[in-house]
Amino acid sequence: MFSLKRRIACAFAMAAGLAASAAAADADGRWTGPYVGFNLGGMKNGSDGTLSPSGNYLGASFVANNPLRTDNLDFDGWGATGGLQGGYGHQFDIFVVGIEADFNYANKQETDFVYRTLSAPLVRDFTHTVTHRVQWFSTVRPRIGMAWGDAQFFATGGLAVARVKSESDTLFTSAGDRYYGSTQETQLGWTAGGGVEYEFDSNWSVKAEYLYMDLGQIKYTSSPPPAFPGFTYTTQFDVRENIGRLGLNYRF
Repeated sequence: MFSLKRRIACAFAMAAGLAASAAAADADGRWTGPYVGFNLGGMKNGSDGTLSPSGNYLGASFVANNPLRTDNLDFDGWGATGGLQGGYGHQFDIFVVGIEADFNYANKQETDFVYRTLSAPLVRDFTHTVTHRVQWFSTVRPRIGMAWGDAQFFATGGLAVARVKSESDTLFTSAGDRYYGSTQETQLGWTAGGGVEYEFDSNWSVKAEYLYMDLGQIKYTSSPPPAFPGFTYTTQFDVRENIGRLGLNYRF
């Protein structure tokens, strides 16, 4: 009987030792320190907005004879992205906190096209094209994670900034009246997301992450044709992007 009790006690001791070893493996500080790396992935546009008559088009006499019409803009295309990142993390037990910054090139340009036949007293057709491009973006984000073996699951969110370019070309085909405008702005916004990072070597890790980025609103006015001074069109849309990417980090 005494021998059986000793064996049970030894078994419990071994189990406790294995559990302690597993916990120590998760809390060994492997995620503490600075790191640098690069990333590659894709961006899916989630932007939408409107193209609206403005200026003298809003005058009472004009509206009475020619009801105004606003056209919707919808961007949902894909593009590639790639860049560099760096940061610092510190592990407390199984929890990892840190901060990360990145700078990325974006190869994503999309055009939304509208065509419609005009109603009386207007004749023929109305067309417009609006081009939208994110040229580059950068983020600075705190990261909060939980280590599990060689993996770390994390949530992240913070500041986003991007260079956005847009062009608008509106044409009344009956008279050849063209309204053209463009803008190129550095937009400030926010981002949030999460992912998982896996350490496959004492200094190297790979990660997969998703970020949602909201860059606020772009708004600009197209210049009128010479024959209609003061008659303008206004383009505005909310810039939103969905980013999925893979990264490779070297930890010092």
